[in-house]
Amino acid sequence: MFSMKKTVFTSSAAVVALALTACGSAGSAETSAPQTSAATTAAATSSSQAAMSASPSPTLEGPAETGTLLAALEQGLAARPGGIVVQADEEDETQDSFDLAIVVDGVKHEFTLFADGSIADEETSDDADDVARAGAAQVLAADAVRTAAEGRGGQVATDLDLDDQNGALVWEVDFEDARGNDVGSVKVDALTGEVLPAE
Repeated sequence: MFSMKKTVFTSSAAVVALALTACGSAGSAETSAPQTSAATTAAATSSSQAAMSASPSPTLEGPAETGTLLAALEQGLAARPGGIVVQADEEDETQDSFDLAIVVDGVKHEFTLFADGSIADEETSDDADDVARAGAAQVLAADAVRTAAEGRGGQVATDLDLDDQNGALVWEVDFEDARGNDVGSVKVDALTGEVLPAE
């Protein structure tokens, strides 16, 4: 569940290593490097800024990051075998757990799942709506997440919910950007697996 944090940590370590290497190189080359005037530096900065503003903006090619959400779904289903996930919500502040709702044999189990696989705060109910939705869905939660993630590169899938919307049974998968800001959701038909048009 911590794949994104590991990536950020690894990326940060790589940046620090490069910075240290650059500092070491700059120190040894400093005595032989030619002096530049303030006008030359300003011109280079101006040219660099113009090049950056002229470069194309990033696109959403490739799939979004889904590893953490898919791992939570897998762990939740391992904890409640034979179940069907109907909801998964990542803890917004700490991002160290998911609130899951899984229907098993006509009973809805709601609990918090932590990265180590431990479970807390479990409650059960016979929520007729969620039990009916779980029975009707032809597309599983993990498949809906993978489908929704296509074309959302640079984003992270964080939450999903199985619900009735406008008379259709749909999976709604929510996404955030790398800074944790909400960037919208994708709806996947829970019967056909097709992405539904944005409203």
